[in-house]
Amino acid sequence: MKTKGEELRDELTRVMQEHARNHPTEPTFFPPELVESVVKYVQEQRAQGISVAECSQELRMSQSRLHYWLYGRKKKVGASMQRRPPALRPVQVSAELVPVYDGVPERRYMVRSPAGWEVKDLTLKELTEIMRGLV
Repeated sequence: MKTKGEELRDELTRVMQEHARNHPTEPTFFPPELVESVVKYVQEQRAQGISVAECSQELRMSQSRLHYWLYGRKKKVGASMQRRPPALRPVQVSAELVPVYDGVPERRYMVRSPAGWEVKDLTLKELTEIMRGLV
């Protein structure tokens, strides 16, 4: 009878071989259920004092991939699943007509943030750049 580690190793090997046969130029894709099973198994092994390096040898997979599955994957998957729309930032924009060298009045803008800082004497192009930068 096979141990849990041997079953996972055999399944990982099967997935890698099948993927290499069907998609030799693409990186290997592992089913999320298999990844979760491997992560659960490694966590159980670590609770018994077995290192990640020993688990990677037992499962015959790279230690870096196993490490990513254990630690890095949660951050990226969680961040992408919980993506929120950008929050609007409250600012005050005011404008005034000012004389310029050619005699034709131009509109100049001022931005005031909720924190109290102000930026004055902006052209429309400069105001647009600042507002886009706040998103």
